[in-house]
Amino acid sequence: LRLAIVREQFERCAPQIAHRCPNLVKPYEDSPRNRPSHDPLRGCQAAFWPCSFSLRLLLVHDFILKRVAQYYPTLEETAHAYDRTYGRPPPGSFDDLHELVYRVGKVTDFRAFFYEIDLPVPTCKGVYFALGESVKMAYQRNYITQEDWRKLQHQSERACNENFNVKEKR
Repeated sequence: LRLAIVREQFERCAPQIAHRCPNLVKPYEDSPRNRPSHDPLRGCQAAFWPCSFSLRLLLVHDFILKRVAQYYPTLEETAHAYDRTYGRPPPGSFDDLHELVYRVGKVTDFRAFFYEIDLPVPTCKGVYFALGESVKMAYQRNYITQEDWRKLQHQSERACNENFNVKEKR
């Protein structure tokens, strides 16, 4: 479930990610001219900033679900447990929350995010590919308008051509 939520978050952030990293609009196509011309590491670094706030917020939600909210099979048991504690979180939660806030502040890249949320840490190339797929899904789900999509494709082609010409001159 956590992985699906992370994917959805990538898709919701896709318009901002695509503006920051236009090569993600066409991440992997057959033509060498249309492949990402910068390395995935730079792409991941550029793409993290637009979604950093929402990913950090996911870490807080994950903490609340794991350590504060408790699961009970029925609504009556849940109500009884909350009545018994007057809705207070379990002991030690505030100290854990203070530690979490400190750790969340140190999450500055995708690697640290995946580590903190207890998901397998993908390679940078894997994250870059997933971000490219998220951009495509965001377009299909209308998170990105057709007009913005055309602008992003134009930016992507221009960026690929500029970087391709730089590589040819070397």
